Amino acid sequence: MEKKHHTHVGSNIRRFRDFLGWKQQLMAVKLGRGWDQKKISRLEYSKNVPKDLLIKIAVIFGLPVEVLEEGSEEDFLSIIRNNFKH
Repeated sequence: MEKKHHTHVGSNIRRFRDFLGWKQQLMAVKLGRGWDQKKISRLEYSKNVPKDLLIKIAVIFGLPVEVLEEGSEEDFLSIIRNNFKH
């Protein structure tokens, strides 16, 4: 049986937040009540993120949720290069 690659979802969240130039505090503000910098930091170290939260983050980023859920670093960087121009 082939081993399935498991994406570290928190790393993808951090990677895209960094790409946007957002500090963790700004991300917390965008997520709303109950979020702060420390909670964002913990989220970015999480290998798994609840689906409802992941969908909310994908909407904030303007990304398909699958990018955060399944994308490898190479896939992620390719999507950024092809879809987001500074």
